[in-house]
Amino acid sequence: MFTNLLLIIAALAQLPILLMYSRVMWNKGHYQFFPLLFCAVGWLLYSRLSKRDRNENGTWLAVALLLLNLIFVFLSIAVYTPVSVIPTLIIFLCAVVLDRYGFPGLWIALPVIAILLFVTKLPTGRDLFVINELQFLASQLASWILDSFGIIHFREGVILVTEKNQFFTEEACSGIRSLFSTLAVVSIYGLSRTYSASRQIFNLLQSIVWVIAGNAIRVASVVYLADNGFEQFSQGTLHQMFGLATFIGIFGVTLSVDRVIDIFSRGFKQSAYGEYGSDKAYGDIVESEKSESELQKAEIKPEIPKPKLVNFALISLYVLVILFSTRLTYAKWNNFDRVRLDISELAPIEESQLPPVINQWKLTNFELKVRGDDNLFAPESYLWIYQWKNLTATVSFDAPYPEFHDLSFCYRGVGWEADLIHTYPENSEAGRSLLELSKPSQHGVVYFAGYSKDGKLVRPANEFSPITRFIRNIEMATGRLAIPSGDVNRNGEALPISQIQILVQSAAPITDDATLEIENLFDIVRNRILSSPRFSN
Repeated sequence: MFTNLLLIIAALAQLPILLMYSRVMWNKGHYQFFPLLFCAVGWLLYSRLSKRDRNENGTWLAVALLLLNLIFVFLSIAVYTPVSVIPTLIIFLCAVVLDRYGFPGLWIALPVIAILLFVTKLPTGRDLFVINELQFLASQLASWILDSFGIIHFREGVILVTEKNQFFTEEACSGIRSLFSTLAVVSIYGLSRTYSASRQIFNLLQSIVWVIAGNAIRVASVVYLADNGFEQFSQGTLHQMFGLATFIGIFGVTLSVDRVIDIFSRGFKQSAYGEYGSDKAYGDIVESEKSESELQKAEIKPEIPKPKLVNFALISLYVLVILFSTRLTYAKWNNFDRVRLDISELAPIEESQLPPVINQWKLTNFELKVRGDDNLFAPESYLWIYQWKNLTATVSFDAPYPEFHDLSFCYRGVGWEADLIHTYPENSEAGRSLLELSKPSQHGVVYFAGYSKDGKLVRPANEFSPITRFIRNIEMATGRLAIPSGDVNRNGEALPISQIQILVQSAAPITDDATLEIENLFDIVRNRILSSPRFSN
């Protein structure tokens, strides 16, 4: 009785972190298939375990896993990060299977549970890194395809420019969405067919190749079609349907290769994967009685039953964690990741906000640029062009953003090599980020900083100490810290976020004296803009 109650309470403890996870990941296009993956894992676990005998005694290792899960649940909520949610869920599922079906059950369930890793959020901004790299790769391969067909164009980073149009290889076209979803679907297909590990690995590797090739062909096709009168393929519903067709084609080619190799391997006594005497498809698993008995012998059973006191203690701890996590999730729910980027209510920036002369820099031009939401740069930018000696400084005030915007991805996207340096002193509003840029025969620097609607400095995500977030969330869960009001992101920053940046390019390396002048210009520009009506409320 206590064991069943413990598992029920432990399952309830997973719900708040899964609720948090679902809300975060639904905003990530390349993870939006996660509900289907959860359903597939449930179906596969049921099909593999439903006919197996239950282990009534349980194991001490299952108790240890539940204790580890309890710690992970608490830390996931206290730091409020989605990164550890899936590993936490995997530990819980392993504990349940081990307790109910022993080591043999865990052995056959583990490959199914492991596919949850495909919806594990990458930590410390690695999602953006993967997206950026895939954008570059898709753009480069698409450029080679266009070259092979004699289509005149040139590539600058992730932008393809033809005689008629300019095309940005956005996140959706990079292959990130089809990559994760294809890997997940291929894994589910292989597990449903009881493929061996070697066959699964082969199919996953070949699917990566087809994802890269398929999305490069997709980008090149969009450029060609849009350049020849079919602009509807470059945006809107038809563009999305073209992406779906690409995904289906990638999966179809992967299965075709799998079947072709299977046909050629059937006639051999030993398949290409080292399996003997099987009339099944190469690599298909045939569970033998011998392996089953070996697993039964390997199962570790406790010599004495677990004391009820252990279960009671774990139930009590899980109840405390449920109360804590439910209170914190309720406190944050209305404001968690609320991203309203409407800037119509904010005061516009006037050209006169910056003077004609700042130190030795002289204003030569002012411009307001309004771009689309899917542009590589900001939807709205105010630009002042200043000149000093042989240097030109582009002062830009950009908005709106839902959080701190790392400009290194933008500048890499147009072909720069960019080294990022953060300088954010503790308890100071004078923080800023520096980009050191380089291209063949060209150099540049960018200083930038982000500010919330109320004029407070926005720090990069990695500048938030986990200990600081831990203490802050504990205070919020216990009611000692007020819940942020209005439109805020998960860090409690008032939306929308605006960013101030200065770009200086030069054919020669920028000297230390020039760097000091640029830094002084940035500090003056920042103070002037922060004193504008935009941040007066």
